[in-house]
Amino acid sequence: MNSETQTAFLNKRTKTKIIGLGLLLGVSIGVLGFFLLSHLFNWNNVTNKSEDIDLGKTQNPSTSGIVINNSDYVNTIQVALGLTDGPDDLLEEFNPSDLRGIADLIFRAEQFEETIPTQTLRELVIAELVRFDPEVTLGIVEHLPPSEWSDTVSVIFSTWSSTDIEAALKATEQLSGNLRKVAVRAILRVKPNQLALIKKVASNQDVTHHLDEILQENAALEMLSSQPREAWRLITQDTVSNYLQEDLLHEILGVWMYQKGYSILDEIAASRQRFELFQLDAILVDVLQYRPDEAFQHVVSLPTEQKNWLLPIVFKAWARRDPQSAYDALGDVDRFDKTSIKRTIFREWSKVDPSGLMEQLDTFGRSYRSFAATVAISQLASQDPQFVQDQLPLWSEIPWVADNELKRAFVQSWARQSPEDAYRWLQENESEDSQEYAFMLDSVLSNLADDDPQRALEIALSQPETSRYLKEGWIFLDRLISAISLKGQVDLIIANFDKIPKNSQRSTVNTVARHLIEANRWDDAMQITEKMSDDLQKYYFGRFASHGSTHNVSELIDRLDSLPSDEVRLIVVQRTLASNEFARDVLTEQQLQHLQSLKDQLSESN
Repeated sequence: MNSETQTAFLNKRTKTKIIGLGLLLGVSIGVLGFFLLSHLFNWNNVTNKSEDIDLGKTQNPSTSGIVINNSDYVNTIQVALGLTDGPDDLLEEFNPSDLRGIADLIFRAEQFEETIPTQTLRELVIAELVRFDPEVTLGIVEHLPPSEWSDTVSVIFSTWSSTDIEAALKATEQLSGNLRKVAVRAILRVKPNQLALIKKVASNQDVTHHLDEILQENAALEMLSSQPREAWRLITQDTVSNYLQEDLLHEILGVWMYQKGYSILDEIAASRQRFELFQLDAILVDVLQYRPDEAFQHVVSLPTEQKNWLLPIVFKAWARRDPQSAYDALGDVDRFDKTSIKRTIFREWSKVDPSGLMEQLDTFGRSYRSFAATVAISQLASQDPQFVQDQLPLWSEIPWVADNELKRAFVQSWARQSPEDAYRWLQENESEDSQEYAFMLDSVLSNLADDDPQRALEIALSQPETSRYLKEGWIFLDRLISAISLKGQVDLIIANFDKIPKNSQRSTVNTVARHLIEANRWDDAMQITEKMSDDLQKYYFGRFASHGSTHNVSELIDRLDSLPSDEVRLIVVQRTLASNEFARDVLTEQQLQHLQSLKDQLSESN
């Protein structure tokens, strides 16, 4: 492994260690960790701009030369924590002077020329708050985005356990299963010598199995630098959870590959069956992208089975770093199905250099040009839709590039950002009667329905009768109506029912019946049939019975006398009996006998 590869691995690991060191320093000596972390990240101005700061303690703003108004310091901390939408009184239980000190430090950090990462600042502020009141700080977690909970809980319990491990352990009882594991892991790493106490608490909380997993994780980390192969074997045992595997495999494979080179791929390939499908693949893509060309030279020499598994992984990693070289190298591979790998290369290429991919289109095989063009246009449209509009006529002239596929990719991508703009372009550039218009309109309206379902339905129902979108409603309009109903907008569908084309009405009433019954709106479900034709009403009540019998068959039976006619009543009874025949456990014996008797009576009268 050459020096560039080694440097890449070491830089990644060093950054991780720096962040961990900063947090541990924060645990031990408060705000000092903040400035040391800044210095380790090469924020050179920290030293120059903070020479007058007593780093061992939080300063009083009144003597620091920086004035923060009382009305501002709480807001400053809330912004740093990402709590701009949280309750205003969230921090009121803290001592105001402590909060002003933290706000002062945040203000000073903002004066540095190099920006401190948002997550790092948040975690350091959390650590400071824990030092003042850990229990109140723990209450902040639920007001953060869920994606921040694990990291925040880890910081809280690392800091808390350094000063009061018993209180920290007691507080883990307040947490749900996954967050409790995060907290126990944080405590164990700060206080490994308190294992007996931690085990006792884990036993009382019935989370001993979680603790065993965490201990196994620690064992793997301890042997990582000196025995990465043994760490690999330990982490691949069935007793280690997938959650912990994913947390450690990047680290283990990176160190092991740094020490032993790409020869370890042979052993990794032999162990791959122990992992969930594609779990190991994704990790290897990340690890191999530092020098994928070297990995490629090793993999092509492996036996066929191992080579067939590893080649797609190597090329995906390579395409992320240098897609042109990856594509060129694929030509050197013999006796291998290259179709899926080429598509993977094009996808990754489109992410790192979509314009470059478009420039190379005419160098690709004919059967791949349209695919490469569509993935590139999807990326370009998300960045600069006007540029794509200007270039579409030129790109469409490239031999073996399908014009309709380019337009469809463009509209689909643009519609995710601005469906109204994409719709206007579609109206101006495509015939409303065409199949392509229908497919592209479908993409536009499915995205528009996420934010404005009423507008999406309005556009859909305003299409001319000759539109393929309406004529082939089972493909397009029906799907939109179902999506709108799933968003809780079934009343919008009901209000516009008289505008829905006849060929989509059956699908629509089925959707309406299902959503009304699942929402326990039985009265509404019974009343909406007044404007339906006889045939559609009969169909509706058949679906009403099917959904009602599986959702609440007792309520359905109680409603039989309120149905509009004996003919409809017979339909509902027959469909309910059919549902019971299919599901076997819908009706009680008494209900079954009652409905069978009612069926006989209604059949005679009809």
